[in-house]
Amino acid sequence: MAMKFIFWAVSCCSCIGVLSAMQQGSVIPSNKPTGEPYLGNYIIEDSCQYKICGTEYLDEFGGKQPAMSSCSGECDALSHKLVNSKFKKEFLWSKCSIMCAEKYPVKEYKTYNERISCMNECFEAFEYVAPHHRIAQACVHAACSNRIRDQTGQTAMECFSQCTHHVATRVPKDDWNTWSNLLSVADCDPIGLPGNQMDRLSCTDQTLWKDMTSQTSVSPDIHLVCLNAMCDNNVRCAKDCLHHVTQEVSQEDLPRWHQCTYSTTCTEIHSYELRKECADNCLEAHKIELRKSQELKMREAENRKRKDAEALLSGTNPILSSSVMCVVVSLVLLVIHL
Repeated sequence: MAMKFIFWAVSCCSCIGVLSAMQQGSVIPSNKPTGEPYLGNYIIEDSCQYKICGTEYLDEFGGKQPAMSSCSGECDALSHKLVNSKFKKEFLWSKCSIMCAEKYPVKEYKTYNERISCMNECFEAFEYVAPHHRIAQACVHAACSNRIRDQTGQTAMECFSQCTHHVATRVPKDDWNTWSNLLSVADCDPIGLPGNQMDRLSCTDQTLWKDMTSQTSVSPDIHLVCLNAMCDNNVRCAKDCLHHVTQEVSQEDLPRWHQCTYSTTCTEIHSYELRKECADNCLEAHKIELRKSQELKMREAENRKRKDAEALLSGTNPILSSSVMCVVVSLVLLVIHL
């Protein structure tokens, strides 16, 4: 009985301890970020207040702690979730908040949910090229300037996402640094037609491709077939194609390989890897047929020589001495082996 009482007392003490701790907030689970509000950064706090939340939520700011289940709290939590580098804190967060405020204006979208989602999308767009800061900067300033977007009708967010995805899927990673420089300096404004942002990206691709192929030993026709026919103007793919033809296809075989890429069988294939394999197989089949043809010609030549020798023997005078006959036979054998 005494033991039961002791156990009951200990249990009650434990419960009291837990309740006390819960009252002090040390046990209740919380999703509230640890650390300084808004990462201790005035740019993040300012963008949360004016770009993401807007005037509807001004009373949540002004030196107050971010509140749970509020715009200030969600924006604070978002900053702790997304910002994990100096670049993201000092450049990307600010640019994304501006782009999202433009796409979902505070006056038209009173709630903040769309802008919070947009911030996630913006940081996801950067991940296509992360951690390459210069690509992100070039996309923001060179590909998505106000002047260019006035021509395209795109929002800055749409333009930025399209630009980073374009680089990740169509530009060789080893050439990203060069491409970002060319995007800023290349003369890529459309002439005579309404410009669009993809024209500028494609123009930069073309400029990069010219630089890449200027020192190669293969003909411009091969450059063209790699970029256009094989890769649909995808420079990353075309660079692989160029490496293939310079390293794995001999110079003497290149004209035939070129013809193979335009064969009826291969032109129906739209995947680069499969079309390259098709052209390689076509070339190999041609070389096999060529060897067979050469072997057949050699056998036919030997047969003709043999028949000529037999005709010579059949027309020989029977009274020829055996020694002369031996000389003739020797000559015949020599002719056959020539």
